[in-house]
Amino acid sequence: MGETDRDEAVRAGAAADVPTREHPLVAPRPAAPPSEALQVLATAEQAAAEHIAAAKRAAGQIGDDARAAAGEAVGAAQAYADEQRRQAEAVLAAARAGRQQAEDEARQRVDEAQRHAEKVLAEADARAGGIAEDARRHAQRLERKAHQRYEDSVGSLRARQQALQRRIRVLEQFDSQYRAKVTLFIERRLHALAPDNAPETSRPRW
Repeated sequence: MGETDRDEAVRAGAAADVPTREHPLVAPRPAAPPSEALQVLATAEQAAAEHIAAAKRAAGQIGDDARAAAGEAVGAAQAYADEQRRQAEAVLAAARAGRQQAEDEARQRVDEAQRHAEKVLAEADARAGGIAEDARRHAQRLERKAHQRYEDSVGSLRARQQALQRRIRVLEQFDSQYRAKVTLFIERRLHALAPDNAPETSRPRW
């Protein structure tokens, strides 16, 4: 039964016979005098006012709870959104850092490859220079050896030539002496064979 029906029942003098949630049905009693009815009516109005105030307080509490729950839900949603945003920013920062790291590593590898190539070229140049220098020194040694062999050969030929020339001079001297001796011998033989010197015999002197 609503508050309005209860008030009308009280005003009609039947408040005691109408059951309510707060006041259950009781045994009927004799009709009260008008002053008592007014007192009952005032009591009922006061109870109704208290119930209305309690309902308002409950409604306010429910509203406060609802607003608090809504605030908590909004806060939780905002915190979740902030967390998702922080995670997205962290992923984006990690991706940027990974890209920067990859670029740095690629640049470092390019620099290392360039330095290695320059080192290889320098070593190749040094090795080629060393080989050329070794070849030049070897050629010089061969040239010196060839020159020495030439000098040795020429010296040996000169020594042999001088020895042959000395032998030729000796042979020429011997030939000259031999010719002189033969000529002297022939002259002596011819002189011995001459008519004026027939009895005499002579031998060539050497």
